[in-house]
Amino acid sequence: MDVAEKNLLSARLIDIGSIKSELGLEEGSAEKLLNLGIEILLRNGEFNASGVREEELRHFISQHDLSRRRTKVYECLAKCETAKLKQYGETLDHICKSNTFDIYRALGRRTDLTVLLDASVAMPILCGLSFGHAHSRYGTAAAALIKACKSHGIKLAVPKSYLNEMTFHGKKALDFQPVHEALPDVARSSLTGSGNAYLSHYTHIAEIEREQGRQLSLLDFLSFFGIRNGAGLQKNREQN
Repeated sequence: MDVAEKNLLSARLIDIGSIKSELGLEEGSAEKLLNLGIEILLRNGEFNASGVREEELRHFISQHDLSRRRTKVYECLAKCETAKLKQYGETLDHICKSNTFDIYRALGRRTDLTVLLDASVAMPILCGLSFGHAHSRYGTAAAALIKACKSHGIKLAVPKSYLNEMTFHGKKALDFQPVHEALPDVARSSLTGSGNAYLSHYTHIAEIEREQGRQLSLLDFLSFFGIRNGAGLQKNREQN
């Protein structure tokens, strides 16, 4: 979806340039014409039909002295790459309506599926589910993923190598705790962008906790996941 969105944004810039070149319009006018054309296409309309947007398009054509080149305008809009937006939307709609059989068949399975999560996905899910009462975006996304997988009978698993990575992040966060304690609040808030997953998620969740009248220390957060002083990596991984 991200790739498709980037492709569409790039195509939009190309289309605006093409309209400017072929019809001799300024960039702002070319963009407005493209917007009108795409909206009509998305509504399964016809450029020369009757309707609010179609009438607006006719007014635009008249206002910019393009009446004699009306066919050229329609051709220009019809061949725009961004017209693929309609197909893009229909594809997403189809995906969202897929049932369990559709999903299994698309992934080449008939009876069961297991989704393997790496550390970058497992960590947000773990933190989101553990502190769901904070109503963070992680918790919302994690709950949605769990619900979707359960509804389709899809199992979730985290390979041992990624558990090791998560444990390593926890140990590094624990080592950083004395420094974290000494930091001013302004500096702590910037840790949402930390490369350490535990520090990043803790900072986000702790801020929501404070807004809701609760306090959550970094030590308590790490301890919840079994990450404590004196516990080896193996023990931390097992409790994680």
